[in-house]
Amino acid sequence: MDHVYNCQAPEAGQQWAESLDKLTEWLNDQRTDPAIVRDIREGLNSWRLDPSAGVSPATSSSARAAQEFIGWRPFLEGCLTWEWQAQQQRYYEFLKSRKTGRRWTTLLIRKLWDVSWDMWDDRNGILHKNDNTVKHQEMDQELRRLYTEGPTKVLRTDRSLFNKSVEDWLSSTPFVRRQWVSMVTKSTSRYAHQCAPMNRMRALLSRFLTRVPPIPP
Repeated sequence: MDHVYNCQAPEAGQQWAESLDKLTEWLNDQRTDPAIVRDIREGLNSWRLDPSAGVSPATSSSARAAQEFIGWRPFLEGCLTWEWQAQQQRYYEFLKSRKTGRRWTTLLIRKLWDVSWDMWDDRNGILHKNDNTVKHQEMDQELRRLYTEGPTKVLRTDRSLFNKSVEDWLSSTPFVRRQWVSMVTKSTSRYAHQCAPMNRMRALLSRFLTRVPPIPP
């Protein structure tokens, strides 16, 4: 799962930034201790860039130091150290708010699950996009190969498929290119099947002629 969070693809970086901004907005809406907001943003960003990196417990809050000890991936999956709840409870008491650190923690876990889902969904999209790119490249290679073989390998009724240049076909939509490849492939197969008896007859005739002894002078 780390590759989902730590993916350095530009699209993944953009999704991470958007998700973190949404998380920050939510934290502020919940009147979260600004120190907690800072520690969470800094901790997550640092971990994403270098999962092995950490901060010295002596230079961080007790909540962040405790979280560094168990890791930020567990944090994103909802495993928060109790120090976060305690620190937020103290802040609510300072604000004289009726909210509780316990309820805040429960809501934060749900919000972190949203972040994890967004990252997974985005990563999944990137993989499919890459898969589609490879498939399109393979399809274009097959289109070029079929076009190079020319219209003489397809049925006469389908030779109009070669009226356009190969570049014209390659500049069309993926759907159109896929349909062209499919139609030419099927026509090539039908043509080969249609020509098979004639080809066998020609082969037999060729072998027969090579075996006929020459007529003496």
